[in-house]
Amino acid sequence: MSLVDSALTRSIMRDISKHPVDISKLDVHVSSGVVYLRGTLEAVRGYHVDVDLDEMLGTLVKCIRQRPDVRDVVVEITHKTANISARITSNKPRRF
Repeated sequence: MSLVDSALTRSIMRDISKHPVDISKLDVHVSSGVVYLRGTLEAVRGYHVDVDLDEMLGTLVKCIRQRPDVRDVVVEITHKTANISARITSNKPRRF
């Protein structure tokens, strides 16, 4: 990884961490200006109850694409959209 890609990775991680999402299971990798987002995206526990992760992911990708040194963004992220109260009140049987 070049120094430019390494600096861009740190900068993107810093920008993502400003949003109410848990990035502990998220891998950000930059190669020749292409940003790879892989892993799992979750809302920060107890911080925001009604975080729409689809909307948040769209916002993050849009912010990353607007950077002049980014050529493309590849997203391979899974996320949990239902909050804990929705999972408890769901009528569907769940396997644990």
